[in-house]
Amino acid sequence: MTDESKAKERKEREQEYKTLVDGMNDTAFVIDFDGCFVEVNNRAVEVLGYSREELLSMEPNDTDPHLGAEEIGHLIDGMKMGERQVFETQHRKKSGDIIPVEISSSPVTCQGEPAILSIARDITERKKVEEQLKLTQFGIDHAQIGIFQVSDDGSIYYANQHACESLGYTTEELLALKIWDVDPNLDPEKWKAHRERTRALVTSLIETVHRRKDGTEFPVEVAIDSMEFEDKKLSISFVKDITERRQAEEERELLLEQIREQAQQLREVMSTVPEGVFLLDAEREVVLANPATEEALVVLANSKVGDTLTRLGDRPLAKLLTSPLAEGLRHEVTAEYRTFEVVARPMAKGHEPENWVLVINDVTLERQVQEQLQQQERLAALGKLAAGIAHDFNNIMAVIVLYAQMSLGIPDLPPKLHERLEIISLQARRATDLIQQILDFGRRAVLECRPMDLESFLEDQIELLRRTLPENIAIRFAYEQGDYTVDADPTRMQQAVMNLALNARDAMVAGGELRIHLGRMSVEDRKKAPLPEMDVGEWVRMTVADTGVGIPPDVFPHIFDPFFTTKGPGEGAGLGLPQVYGIVKQHGGHIDVMTELGKGTSFVLYLPALTVEPKAPQSEAKALSQGQGETILVVEDNQVLQRALMDSIEALNQELEDE
Repeated sequence: MTDESKAKERKEREQEYKTLVDGMNDTAFVIDFDGCFVEVNNRAVEVLGYSREELLSMEPNDTDPHLGAEEIGHLIDGMKMGERQVFETQHRKKSGDIIPVEISSSPVTCQGEPAILSIARDITERKKVEEQLKLTQFGIDHAQIGIFQVSDDGSIYYANQHACESLGYTTEELLALKIWDVDPNLDPEKWKAHRERTRALVTSLIETVHRRKDGTEFPVEVAIDSMEFEDKKLSISFVKDITERRQAEEERELLLEQIREQAQQLREVMSTVPEGVFLLDAEREVVLANPATEEALVVLANSKVGDTLTRLGDRPLAKLLTSPLAEGLRHEVTAEYRTFEVVARPMAKGHEPENWVLVINDVTLERQVQEQLQQQERLAALGKLAAGIAHDFNNIMAVIVLYAQMSLGIPDLPPKLHERLEIISLQARRATDLIQQILDFGRRAVLECRPMDLESFLEDQIELLRRTLPENIAIRFAYEQGDYTVDADPTRMQQAVMNLALNARDAMVAGGELRIHLGRMSVEDRKKAPLPEMDVGEWVRMTVADTGVGIPPDVFPHIFDPFFTTKGPGEGAGLGLPQVYGIVKQHGGHIDVMTELGKGTSFVLYLPALTVEPKAPQSEAKALSQGQGETILVVEDNQVLQRALMDSIEALNQELEDE
């Protein structure tokens, strides 16, 4: 083949090669051994933004800021020796933008001269992927959780940095171990079963322990993800040290146990608290209550725990939930003749109260005691006033009685005048009896007390009552074994029993039963006494009860008030019960009353017990002594009564002289 033919053939090959290079998607440059661009493809023009002429007038370091003359010299030297070189660098566009590229350089022949063909591939996307992979790998390696990949035979073929640090191994040491060297709960057989079990699940979560290089163990939580990648089954284990969580759980358990103990103690305290304590939520539902509250809620609202309250007793709940209350101020509610004090306190969350704590105290007995004390004070004041009036009135009546008796002794009185004097004398005696009742109430009567046995005394009185009371009233007398000696005035005690019996008779118009009972009791603690004013000591208890109509609530506070009566005009003076009250008090005793409408009333008399034997009453009457001319001194501050006494003595002396 001639040189001309060879040249033609070479030119045709170069043209074909040029056509092939121009059609590439990568940038291509042909560089001679002098370091100048000989040829560039269309992609280079498109990517770098220069014209073909501009590129052919440039050198490689004009487009590659990192490629200097020395680097180009090394590249050319390698190409002269037939080496193929691949490396990464950067290209600078005409706009100034920098793009990462991978250069693949090979020796070629261009226009009959040796040259270098450099193909530059834009690796911007690959760099991004590599950066993401690097970041991902960095994140995995430095994650604050252990990450393992374990083969089917138990070999650890990947462990991140945290896993190595937590176990105290280097990466090489850890990758040389089996998984059961790390997890003492596993062995080859258990690992195989564990592997099969976890692969059947997409994700599984277990708790176990890991052993460090120094032999210490710590609890871990292992999350195992099973997946398939390119027909391979993979498992990745994420291991979290749960030492702090276990400690927190133990502390929480300990705290919960303490809270349970405190709650139990609180329940025990609440159950023993005499006041009712309960909790209302924002919907006014009772969510918690102690035993005392449960009984009170039934009385006040017919409710229980879990019910919603709208009122307590006679008060709407909204009125009770007023806050703040003045110090010491309590709401008072009543229901079924019982009185309760209620205090409500909010348990606030933010600006609005969410829950309410209410304390309920049954003060029925306290109010009764207060009423009794107030009644006693009132009766004492009334008694003092009545006794003062009765004393003066008694002097007046004594004068009337004395002169009436003296006038009746005058011989040859006209019958009409004698009858009138008899009426005056009778009415004066009735007035005297009334005065005696007032004196008994005012505790100003002169008592002739002596030891007396109430048992025998009442037996005699009951015989008298059986002859006095209607036949439709049955009398029952019962007593416990014991001594019933008291220091008392028999006349006054008889008056008290008779007044109570007559009062019971009036309450049982249609008939019934009068029960009289005797018993003894010992008061060792005033706080536990039946009545607050009772002293420590031995007491005789006498109960007089009827099955009558009972005492209405509006009448009950006034039963011991003098001249208070529910009877019609002329049927009673209203001094019967006041006289009983005064007699009992003057004997150092106390009186209590229990009543229920339609079921009857019980009067309980408490008298101080004596330990001496009662003396038999002196029944003999002394004869009137005859004087021997002695002088009688009459002492009386009331001059009218003094004159009447002197006249009566003189009249008596005259009668004796006439005899």
